[in-house]
Amino acid sequence: MGRCAAREKARSETSLLKAPHRVAFVTLGQSPRTDLVPQIINSIEVPIKTIEYGLLDNLDHDYIASITPEPGKPAFLTHLRDGSQVELATAWAYRRFRKIYEEIRHHGADLVVLMSTTCGHDFRPGGATIISDNVVDRLINLMAGADLTLGVVVPTQGLLIGLDVLGGPWPARVIVRAARHGDLKALALAIDEMSTCDVIVLHSMGYSDKDRTFVQRRSGKPTIINRRIIANAIRDALEQLDDPANKEGETALLTRLRSLSNREREMMFYVADGLSNKQIARDLDISFRTVEIHRARMMEKMGFHSITDLVRVVDMVSDL
Repeated sequence: MGRCAAREKARSETSLLKAPHRVAFVTLGQSPRTDLVPQIINSIEVPIKTIEYGLLDNLDHDYIASITPEPGKPAFLTHLRDGSQVELATAWAYRRFRKIYEEIRHHGADLVVLMSTTCGHDFRPGGATIISDNVVDRLINLMAGADLTLGVVVPTQGLLIGLDVLGGPWPARVIVRAARHGDLKALALAIDEMSTCDVIVLHSMGYSDKDRTFVQRRSGKPTIINRRIIANAIRDALEQLDDPANKEGETALLTRLRSLSNREREMMFYVADGLSNKQIARDLDISFRTVEIHRARMMEKMGFHSITDLVRVVDMVSDL
């Protein structure tokens, strides 16, 4: 066994001896979110011990009905345990979250994952915390800064006038429309107004793979849902907890993205989606050799040594 292989084996054996990190997930609705958290955990591929909290846990239907926002006001959309959808007034969600966050701090967790911006802009985490909407907001600004035109779909009409809740308003090249989770008709209307966009972002944890597949097929554009992005943010955060020195700044990633031509950027999404050069050539109506050239240039400019490297980075900017 070579020295590199021996070091890797030793690292792997050492990791098995470590207790799994305790990760607390805070969702807007009721826990457990069997439609969401297990999918994220499977994507992480790192052993963790999960604890779930829902803002609507232990609240009856009458009380939940009483906190529904006024029409047109900023509102979050979430799911109850029975699968039904409800809207929550943002101010109520802020207050409820802070109470739950204190409970989490009391019981202890290595990492807290907030599945939406349920905390308000003046919130300062008391420990390792991922605020999902903030992660996606940074991603939107990163891609807009790399000269991409984005279409962003949010789940409620109220958020169109309250984009500051999600980190907006974003640059002028970002088109924002509203469509509820699972409402394919509304999604179709929204994305039909995004024909000039390079990438579409379904900006809510409630959007599913079914929603993403529908949007991507109808639009023909790379389509992002938050779940994969957050799974990678969690994985990276856990790596930071184990090795704080292991970090690459967003500035370096932005510089590399800007160095790509439009075709090379498109190639990055296709390759990360697992398409072969032959499939890419057919989809783009270009020659096999042209695909090889663009792919090689893209890999070199981005500094990728393997497809694994590509997928890890592209997972930050797509859910392909």
